[in-house]
Amino acid sequence: MNANLYNLLLAIHIIAVALWLGANFSMGVAANRSVGASNEINAWWAGVQGLMGRTMKNAAFALLLLTGIAMVLGSNESMKFSAPFVSIGFLVVIVGGALGGMVFAPGARKAAESFQSGDAAGGKAQVDKMGMIGMAESLAVVVTILFMVFKWGGLGG
Repeated sequence: MNANLYNLLLAIHIIAVALWLGANFSMGVAANRSVGASNEINAWWAGVQGLMGRTMKNAAFALLLLTGIAMVLGSNESMKFSAPFVSIGFLVVIVGGALGGMVFAPGARKAAESFQSGDAAGGKAQVDKMGMIGMAESLAVVVTILFMVFKWGGLGG
């Protein structure tokens, strides 16, 4: 693969990770800031969290998968799908996407519905659950970044 194309794919890959982590961090920080605010504000923020998951995080997942596959296929066998940093990267993106569909999207909807109906405790429970899972997801992304930067486990040769 042409070095310029590889570098472009790598830049998009890095931007996608920044988008994913940025969404997670901003959702977590703002959720903590909204504690004690009105149900109306918390319902609005839960809706924003759902929107961020459907747009920003899903875009990041798609870009990560596409650029990751393209970089491995275009590496002229210098890196393989069997490389631990590649396999872990794909696993974390797939798990992140699954969490988005199975935890964050329904959790944001339930939180918004709870706050709208006046059930602040139920809404807060959903927000707290999403926050804990979001922290674990973010930690997994950071560990994956370390695997990729240091190429732990080799290139899959």
